[in-house]
Amino acid sequence: MNPTAAIVVLKHPKDKNLFLAYSRKNNFTDLGFPGGSIKENENGFMAALREFFEETAYNLANNWFYAENLYTGKDESGVVVQAWLFELLKLIEFPEFIPEPGHVVCWATKEQLTSGSFKIYNQKVFDILESRDAEVDKFPVGS
Repeated sequence: MNPTAAIVVLKHPKDKNLFLAYSRKNNFTDLGFPGGSIKENENGFMAALREFFEETAYNLANNWFYAENLYTGKDESGVVVQAWLFELLKLIEFPEFIPEPGHVVCWATKEQLTSGSFKIYNQKVFDILESRDAEVDKFPVGS
């Protein structure tokens, strides 16, 4: 299954219950993860970084981060999307996000992100993220 789109799942650096969200054009309450199409000669990771910058005017490379290919699957419209989890490890500067005209960028909860246009795909991303986090919690650092 070759992805044709990529999204960024960015956890808030201080509140693990918040994720960066991007609104659908001119619908500020329909929230999803920042992302978009993978261009020719791009992989999912490169597309995720590019789309994130285009939609938020923030370059994730300004901070130390951890990135993981979390999930690849079809969204509600049948597009194969690759979800990339990003976690800021060492916050050099707190991000200031500047959305494209007609959009909003904000920190949102799982409930907000699973009630919009891509609620089924986003729910799958959260299910995988929660399963992954449960596995990580089984092996605490220093054990």
